Amino acid sequence: ALPIWGSWGKCSHHCGSGIRRRDRVCVVPPAWGGNRGSRLAYARRYCDEHTEYEICNPTPCSGVDVIEQHPCSKYNTPHDVWMPFTRMAARQCAAYCYKVGGSRLRQIPLLDGSACEHASSPKGICVANKCTPIGCDGKLNSMAKLDACGVCKGNGKDCEVMNGTRLFQSTADALGTYVDVVLIPSGSRSIHVEKTCAGLYLAVMDSDGLYVVNGGRVVGASKNVRSSGATIEYVRDGDKEMIDSVGPTTSKLTVRVLSTELTFCNVRYSLVASKEDMKRIETIAAVEGSPASSKPSQDENRNEKINVPSSCPKKCPKVKNRVERFCSSDYVVRGLVLRKTTSNFHYEYFVEISEVYKGDSPGATLYTESLCKCPNLKLGETYLIMGSRHVDAQGRVRWMVGAEDYVKPWRKNTGRKLPQLSEKCRK
Repeated sequence: ALPIWGSWGKCSHHCGSGIRRRDRVCVVPPAWGGNRGSRLAYARRYCDEHTEYEICNPTPCSGVDVIEQHPCSKYNTPHDVWMPFTRMAARQCAAYCYKVGGSRLRQIPLLDGSACEHASSPKGICVANKCTPIGCDGKLNSMAKLDACGVCKGNGKDCEVMNGTRLFQSTADALGTYVDVVLIPSGSRSIHVEKTCAGLYLAVMDSDGLYVVNGGRVVGASKNVRSSGATIEYVRDGDKEMIDSVGPTTSKLTVRVLSTELTFCNVRYSLVASKEDMKRIETIAAVEGSPASSKPSQDENRNEKINVPSSCPKKCPKVKNRVERFCSSDYVVRGLVLRKTTSNFHYEYFVEISEVYKGDSPGATLYTESLCKCPNLKLGETYLIMGSRHVDAQGRVRWMVGAEDYVKPWRKNTGRKLPQLSEKCRK
């Protein structure tokens, strides 16, 4: 009969992944003979491993779980107390202890199931005084890893990377108010937000509407916090602020900014989320200190009576000669239309600029030359915009987009051809 494994022993930890073992005794049957060579042959074939380990109780520990005593405590006596000695780097699956009130040190092995840092795996566990890797599949000695989407042994094709820049231009009546930058959906990874300007400060709000970073018009120091199932690192160095989190988040987070002085500032962000979640991401920007959603509001969609000049054409002219327009334009950008307002003389479009292909980056607002609906930019749509830069009598710079300017809806291959146009302008 083949050797039989014994029953599994007790798990080393009641939660958070522990280790348990089982053994088997190798007894050579008489049919294999009694000489040493026969016994070795049988052992190599059927009894190569005498002890087997496996992961147990992988459920994460909750906040009510009792923290286990540190391994140094087992050396305590009524007269001596031993504590971990953290000033000396611990070896893998070993720790240093010191006696309180004395100078004596001792090195002890960590218990099986203790967490350790493995060189080639994000997670390790101590097994027989050796740091053993745990794959994302929850198996010992497995090198299975999560891809960028958080899928175990995935190919990275189930998620998308979102990069964006929000332009904030605050006014006096907007000081001391918060404005949303980006909504981070549940399941997001590799989250990064940063800004480098003065007068604008980052904050993070959880799904319950409570601030976990800054908030309440108070700007704090650098710190790490746990929220939405992830660790959020907030770094503040002068005017520079960064928010980072490996993720994944278990509920939504909202990144906001507090305006404390008149400023003109870019806030950059990036994150990785599933394609399904990416479709639901809501991004919100600020227009002169007021929130403006990437989805048009009811006020912006209402049917207002606008006095359109009689000189306006019934149809917008088709603007061709893209190369010529590219070369003659003061700026060429890719922009998402977030808001549309009217004055007595023109339309104003608030546009989120994601790429600049020529000239300086224009301001957040693009102005038309009149109340003619040309070009007629639709809210929530992305366009390739080629426009001009005007300076009025008061010296104010205005970025114009008119009926004769080249404006086209952004297509999948639009950006690939623009560097070629830039080269043609130089010839």
